[in-house]
Parts: sequence; C-alpha cells; structure tokens
Amino acid sequence: MNKFLSLGMFVCLGSRCLADGVSTPPTTTNAADENRQSVVMPKTTPDPIEPVNRAIWSFNTTLLNDVFDPAGRAYRYAVAKPVRTSIGNFGWNLAFPVHVVNDLFQTKWRAAGSETERFACNTVLGIAGFFDVASRWKIPKTDNNFSQTFADWGWQSHIYLVLPVLGPSSDRNAVGQIADGTANPIPYASYAMSAVGFNNLSENVDDLVRFGQSSSDPYSMAKFGASFAIAGKKPHFEPAGTRDEAALETLNVTFLNLHDRVFPNRGITQSAMIPSTGKMLKFTYWMQKTPAPIVYIVPGLGAHRLENVPLVLAELAYDEGFSAVCVSSAFNPEFMENASTAALPAYAPVDAQDLHFALTQIDQRLDSLYPRRLGARVLMGFSLGAFHSLMIAADDKTNPPALMKFDRYVAIDPPVNLVFGMTQLDKFYEAPLAWPAAVRSQTMIATYEKAFAQAKAPSSAPPALNLDANQSRFIIGSGFRFVLRDVIYSSQHRNNQGVLKSQIKDSRREPAYQEIVQYSFEDYIQKFVAPYYLTRGVDLTDFQTAATAEDLHSHESALKDHDNVRVIATRNDILLDTKDVSWLQQTFDPSRIALFDQGGHGGNLASPEVQRAIINDIADLKPKIAGAAKSTSARTLFANAP
Repeated sequence: MNKFLSLGMFVCLGSRCLADGVSTPPTTTNAADENRQSVVMPKTTPDPIEPVNRAIWSFNTTLLNDVFDPAGRAYRYAVAKPVRTSIGNFGWNLAFPVHVVNDLFQTKWRAAGSETERFACNTVLGIAGFFDVASRWKIPKTDNNFSQTFADWGWQSHIYLVLPVLGPSSDRNAVGQIADGTANPIPYASYAMSAVGFNNLSENVDDLVRFGQSSSDPYSMAKFGASFAIAGKKPHFEPAGTRDEAALETLNVTFLNLHDRVFPNRGITQSAMIPSTGKMLKFTYWMQKTPAPIVYIVPGLGAHRLENVPLVLAELAYDEGFSAVCVSSAFNPEFMENASTAALPAYAPVDAQDLHFALTQIDQRLDSLYPRRLGARVLMGFSLGAFHSLMIAADDKTNPPALMKFDRYVAIDPPVNLVFGMTQLDKFYEAPLAWPAAVRSQTMIATYEKAFAQAKAPSSAPPALNLDANQSRFIIGSGFRFVLRDVIYSSQHRNNQGVLKSQIKDSRREPAYQEIVQYSFEDYIQKFVAPYYLTRGVDLTDFQTAATAEDLHSHESALKDHDNVRVIATRNDILLDTKDVSWLQQTFDPSRIALFDQGGHGGNLASPEVQRAIINDIADLKPKIAGAAKSTSARTLFANAP
C-alpha cells in the first residue's frame, strides 16, 4: 500500500506527469461474479502499443540503473547539497517564460503576476535565480506547461507513450514537451535545462531505482500513477463526509521515511539456494562489523524487501547495534516464484513453513560468509509477516530440527484472523458503492487525485489527510487490490488454472489486469486457492481446516506459553475485530505485549513510542560484555554522506 500511495511522487520525480488521460469506463459487472454489484477501477490512458512501450520502459530502466544511478551518486558526492539546491532554483527561474506564457494561455492572470514577481525577485536579489528569495517572501509559484494548456483547451490524451529517457507521457504530453522546449527565448536555455534536469534527477535517482526493483510491474504502476498524480492541478481537499480516523491513521504509513536516505545503498543483496524449489531467493542485509544479534524482517501482505516498512525496521535495528536482513513477503512474486512450494499463497501453514525454510537457508548462507558474527536470532514480522512469525513461533517445539531456531519473535500489528482481515480489505475497496452510481467514477478519480497530491507533500512536513471515510477506505482497498492483482497474475503465469478468460502475456498485460482487478480476496480464495489445495488433499471449505489455518486462536495455548514472543498492536487496527484485541490481551501478559490506542494498521510506526517498544523487545539480546557491538547511529556514522 505504501508503494501504491507513493506513485504520485514517483511519477512526478521520474517523468513529466500526465494532466489527463483518465477515461470513465462504463459500469460493468464483476468478472468474478456477474450477480454482484462491484466497483470498476477507473481506466488510465489507452495503451494500444503496450509491447513497444514496455520495450522502451525496459531500455529506460537499464539506462537508469546502469548510467544515471552511478552518475547521480558520483554527482551527489562531488557537488554539495546547497549547490545542488541552487542549481535547481536556477533551473526553475530559467523556465519562467514557459510558466508565465502558459499562465496567460490558461487565463490565470494572478498566477502570471506571481510568477513574474518571483522571476524579478529571484533574478535580481537571488543572483540569477540561484537563491530562492521569493519563497522566503511567500510569493506563490506555479508550474503550468503546454501539456496542461492543451488539456485546458480540450485536448484529451488518446495514446499512452513511454518516451526514451523522458519516460511516461502521452500524445498530448509529448507535443507539450516539444512546445515547452521551444518556447523559451533565452539563448542556450535547452542545454541549461538538460543539465538542471540531471541535477534534479540525481536527488531522487535512488528512490526511482528502488521503486523499479521493489515493484512487481513498475510499468503498470507508473502508468496508473501518471493518470492521477497531476502536476499543478488543485483537487478539492476538504472531505465531503465523516472521517474514519483509523483508516486515516493507517494511511500515515505513506509518510514513513528513513532517517538516512542512503541507508538502502549500504545494504548487500545476496541470494540463497532454496532446495525445495531449486531456485535462488534474494535477500538484503546490513551486517555489523563485530558479532551482533541479527534481526530477520518479514514485511506485510505482498510487500517487497526494499519497500519502506522493512527498510525502516532494518535501519532501526541496525542503528541499535543489530545486524538486519530483509526478505520479501510470501505474497510477493519474488518469494512466490523462488521459494514457495505452492502454486499460489494463502494457506498459512504452507506459507509460514516455506518462509521458515527460506530463512534457514539465508541464515546458513550468512553464517558461511560471516563465521562467528551472527549472535541471537530475531524474527520480526509486520502485518502478514507478523502473522506468519507467530505461526512459526507456535510450531517452535514441533518444527523439524533442521529448521533454524529463533531466540525472539516480534510481531508488529499482526492480524489475528486472516479471513476477517481480507474481508475488511474487500469492504474497503467497495466503499465507493456508497456514492451515487452517476458520479461514482468521477468521485473515484477525484479521490485518487487528492491522495496523490497529498502524497507528494514534503516528507519533512506531511499534511493532514483530508479524506472522508469512504475515500480513505477506498485508497487502502485499492492499494491491496493491486497487491492481489500481482499475486493472481504471477500465480497464473506460472500455473494457469483456467479461471481467467484473458490471455496471460507479459508484453501485453492490460487485458488480463483489467479482468484480474475485479477479483476480490474472497474470490481469490474460492476460485483459485480452494480448488488448488483440494487437489493436494486440503479442503478449505471445511470450517475446522480453515479456522486452524487462518486464525491464531487455534494456536492460543502454544503462543501463551511461549516466553520469547513479543507483540506490538494497536486497538484501532483496521484488520482487528474488537474480540481480536481482547484475545491478544488475554493471550500475552503485559510484559510481552505493547498495545497502543491509535495508529490504525502500521500508521504509528514512525512514532518514537512505537519504535522504542520495538527496540525494548529485543534489547536484552545484545551482548553485555566488553567489546560487544555498540549501538551507534547510522545517522552519526554517515552524517557527511551526500
């Protein structure tokens, strides 16, 4: 979900945003159930040349990874941050003719006046614009361009394009970019703007590379984000209805950020052979220079090891003197395709066992690379990763001896009943059904525009999310529906069960995606998971079988007696029923559970109190002998890093 909500930022950083391109689709029935009213996802710009676009996307990705990323790192090392900021200011000032002309073409007279005032102020007092004096004086800035002007004049984008080097675009946007480049009368402006473009890209190239690495299909997600992360558009921010505070708090995970932005770059990515599949599973780790306890971090539903939540937990552990390892979720295609013994995830006993086997192989790999450097082992899971961690803990006494033993289990925001949690996500996705059918699609589009606009806010000062209850729930439901889409596509690509009517083709995925996104989590269990496991002798339609597999209540005795289990939970977690909260309190004594009143699902991970609770749960595992690894902040060690 965090990745989904960050799309607006990604698109605006890595390419020119599309100012329209969203067509309102006709209301259709769910491909999974023709008798059930369903939410139809707004369509993005038509993509008739998807195979060509994907080929160019692949070229751009290679260029980004192999050229711009190393060049950007070298540039940041050689050029100090204040200088880079000044160059960016100069570029903005240099684009004044483009901005003011488009302000006038769009009859935004006040914006044209403000932009002229900014230009005069920064050119004279800011030394040719290298210093942004106008912002200090709170003179408004605009970023209007010809693509937006053409949209204002009624030109709707009809073809989605991926341009070499420039990235996501459209027919209208491409013409707008050409007009922007030729509209500046300043001599050599185009050359200067190219240099400024690289300067600005260097600030965010690490994030763009990581987005590509952590997304199952970054092409599709960038296209979707480009349709809603509209530069310069001012959505109506006031919520129209009542608010759902738990959902809004959950969305705060969007603004979870690393203290040290280059922390991911210092991680080492290796692969471990998984004997049960014969394939290599990637993992990323940060090893202390001296012997130290090691924390294995498993993220939530569908999350990749390089997404923000696992990275923030890894940084937190590393800063406190622990080594840290991140692996992908059992619902992430990276894990599914390389470490899962099942054709598709959802049956928790198998998923947890596959995870345990994979962690054992990773541990053995690290132990061979760093003899006598690995101390106490900690399994730290978030959300679904926490559920799987608790299942591994519950089976601690009966697990095969060959599997690694953990000295501590830390479960952060674990769902107690997976069926309840998935039902909640389905309900959240269907929140737009509360809106009148005549305006539903447009309201969904407006919700996306608002969410992406707020997601682009500076991380240093995240805004209050002005979304009403249905809007916030829909954003959460949409994020997890994309996760489910990737799960179904990956599983059917490898083992097509014949459920989908659309062809599974990597170069043209859109038809299959449009069909898959109509499947709910309930549909996934009933139409994909249950039939598959029935062929393996497991009847998930049997209540007792399902309850044992998907509900922690069935493991109450083992968890209650397990002294090395710690739980961090929130009372208003959207994936917990009130009975689940009571069960957690009854199962884990106060010394083993930290229960917070607010935060939703993962929305309080940035709070000092929650982070302190996480560290307190593992602090006693650190060696208390002379020469032991000391807790040294990575922010201190690398304070001068570019």
